[in-house]
Amino acid sequence: MAQAIGLTPALVFIGFMGAGKSTAAREAASALGVQAQDSDRLLEARLGSTIEQYFDRHGEAAFREQEETLVAGLLAEADGGVIALGGGALGSERVRAALARHTAVLVEVSPEVAWSRAAGRGRPLARDRGAFLRLYAERHTLYESVADAFLPEAGRKVVRAALPALRARPAGSRLLWATAASGDYPVLVGPDSWPQLAGRAFVLSDVNVHDRYGSRLGEHTAFVIEAGEQSKTLATAERAWTALVDGGFTRADTVVGLGGGVVGDLAGFVAATYQRGMDVVHIPTTVVAQVDSAYGGKTGVDLPSAKNYVGAYHQPRSVHVDPSVLQTLPPAELAAGYAEVVKTALIAGGTLWQRVAAGASIDADVVLACARLKLSVVAADERDGRSEEHTSELQSRQCISY
Repeated sequence: MAQAIGLTPALVFIGFMGAGKSTAAREAASALGVQAQDSDRLLEARLGSTIEQYFDRHGEAAFREQEETLVAGLLAEADGGVIALGGGALGSERVRAALARHTAVLVEVSPEVAWSRAAGRGRPLARDRGAFLRLYAERHTLYESVADAFLPEAGRKVVRAALPALRARPAGSRLLWATAASGDYPVLVGPDSWPQLAGRAFVLSDVNVHDRYGSRLGEHTAFVIEAGEQSKTLATAERAWTALVDGGFTRADTVVGLGGGVVGDLAGFVAATYQRGMDVVHIPTTVVAQVDSAYGGKTGVDLPSAKNYVGAYHQPRSVHVDPSVLQTLPPAELAAGYAEVVKTALIAGGTLWQRVAAGASIDADVVLACARLKLSVVAADERDGRSEEHTSELQSRQCISY
């Protein structure tokens, strides 16, 4: 696109009506010291009437034609900045093409919350609840397909907190913003998601994974364990603590967990307890770790009589997920991990279950969808206080398209 040459991508907030896109855009723009552009407000100024009035007088087709012209031009000419798009703008192929060079940020909202915010507020497509929910289901799959980043239902604090990660997102990755009672963090999914470690890094990994991928992390101190559950013990944690002391590591440094669930649990526990807590970064390399265990801050080690009986909740500083590493796993391990994918898809329903039920392979889209489900559970209930209630709630919302 000729207009895009030399232009800086914008942050473009997308999502269903009632998601809070305009509020999110204003918050991001305020933090960046720029003026947010809202396509609905710009369109009303051009039309000389409210969107509801134009809908009622001319019909939806005429409105969409006007919207397409304005939004496609806005995106083509944007040089940086922050933009909020109307909920139906992405129905246009021309608009989606113009959006491609920008960072599309999906502001998540449940259908129930969207309806409570939109009904009776002058929105022509929020007059009938049944039609509204069907439209939500239709559009949400489209939003997901174009989104570069996903922000959960939250408020202005989430936008401000996520803004540095949104701006620094590598082009070959998609960003999930994780929220929990004890801390928020970015999750990057994609082949370019590997972290650029700053400062001193203590990389805890198993022998198989570190031999294959350790070189990707640059200079670091490696603490390598034998692969398998038998390494997830207090004795191993004590050896790691001693290595940290011997290496002169402090709370200003970072523990990196490079591996599967055993490595992640152990690395998180070591980071949570050394000098009463230091940062941990997770790089999950197994199916179960990528779709479930790397998120939520659960850490721990096993006792001879019980698994995961000693541990702590310690949210990571970030999680970096490269689904392509799963291609190196043995078939038996992939099959075992797929059970976790099936379980997650059953809970999520929607298009994730449709894909998995049809035999979809474990690719970046499936990993991303599973991670979104897990993060939604953690956001609602970090410490499993009402996990069954939340799972039931998710199962009842089958129009959500994970």
